[in-house]
Amino acid sequence: MVSFLTKMKDKVSSLSKKGLAISITEEMLLYGIQEYMKDKDITIYNINVEDNAINIYGSIKKIGLPIKFSLTLAQEDFNEKEIFLRVTTMKPLNNKWLNNMVFNNRSQYLSYSDNIIQLDINVLEKMKKIRLGRITNFKILQGKVVVNLSN
Repeated sequence: MVSFLTKMKDKVSSLSKKGLAISITEEMLLYGIQEYMKDKDITIYNINVEDNAINIYGSIKKIGLPIKFSLTLAQEDFNEKEIFLRVTTMKPLNNKWLNNMVFNNRSQYLSYSDNIIQLDINVLEKMKKIRLGRITNFKILQGKVVVNLSN
């Protein structure tokens, strides 16, 4: 029994020093963004995560007509429980009306200012279960965003 407890203590100590890598998949991002957008006239069709970029495809209704759009987001910065992504491209055009419709501040987990999206990762189901630690790094890789947490 002592051996088991010693091993557990060593594992927890090691995890505390090295940190924990959490993968956030395209499906998790899609779900989180769709939840944020569910009461708007915005539909998100697909999210594609590539190395160093997140591509979002969707449509928005203006005067009852759907207008398709796409966004490309790049890694910007992070703090304890938030990641910051820069909007690098927005098609068909990057105008104030479209930005306000997509990114208006209706959520406590997502905000937008000066082409920067601030995302509180606690909104993601996987992250709700992990209350310890803070973000020490994050990377956008093929098919996922990897967030490293540590004490």
